[in-house]
Order: sequence, then C-alpha cells, then structure tokens
Amino acid sequence: MQCGDVSTASFYSYHGFVMWGAWTLVGLLQLYTNRYWKHFWRWRQILHSIAGTLSLLLVIIFGFIALSKQNWKIVKSKHTIAGFVTLMASILLMLGGFFNGFILKAKSNQWGALKAIKWKAVHKYFGILLVIGSQFTQVTGII
Repeated sequence: MQCGDVSTASFYSYHGFVMWGAWTLVGLLQLYTNRYWKHFWRWRQILHSIAGTLSLLLVIIFGFIALSKQNWKIVKSKHTIAGFVTLMASILLMLGGFFNGFILKAKSNQWGALKAIKWKAVHKYFGILLVIGSQFTQVTGII
C-alpha cells in the first residue's frame, strides 16, 4: 500500500483518533478518578488500572499497525521519535503503577508507608507529564 492510498490515509485518521482517545480521554479519566474519587478507593483503583491497561494496549496495538503500514520501516520524523518515547514512557508508567500497587499492598510498617507515598508521587507526576507530553506526539502526527 502506498501512503497516498485511501485506505492507508483513512487508517492514519483512525489511528490519530484512537491515540487521541487513549491519551486525552482515558488519560484525563485516570487523572480525574484519582483526584476526585478518593472516597471510592477500591473502585477508583480498579477503574484506574483498567483504563491504564486499555490505554497502553491501544498505544501498542495501533503503533504496531502503523509500523506495519510502513512495511516495518521506521520513518525518521518528529512523530515517530515522539511516538516511540511515548510508548516507552507508557510502559514505564504502567510498570511503575504495578510496583506502586505492590508496595501499597505490602506495606506493613512506617518505612513501607513512607516509601509508598514517595513512589505514589513519582507515578502521579510522571503520569501527568506523560499526558501532557503525549499531546506533542499527537500534534506532530497531525502535522
């Protein structure tokens, strides 16, 4: 398929909408639930985890489909570089979330609680930074 092909062009539009939804809508949902649903702790954690997993899966799947549309050749562009950085940061964020959840469940003393609070803050601010940074990736894709 050529890049000018109608089906390829429509795929990239679809790819853009899915990535926008994964990062803007789902990302903001994650921020919202953690900020405003503190009184529903268990449901907030479940929704936050499901949304994060869904977002990461969408980024991975549609990233690989876009790469396959280019015959597995990486085109050096701002969007490709930003997309790769966003993907790697997404994986790190999810692993950090799992690690943070493990520490929160395993804490049995004051030291464990203090460590959990520090990792929770790192995860929180990294997530906010990633939602903002992903907007740059989306803009480079639109351009």
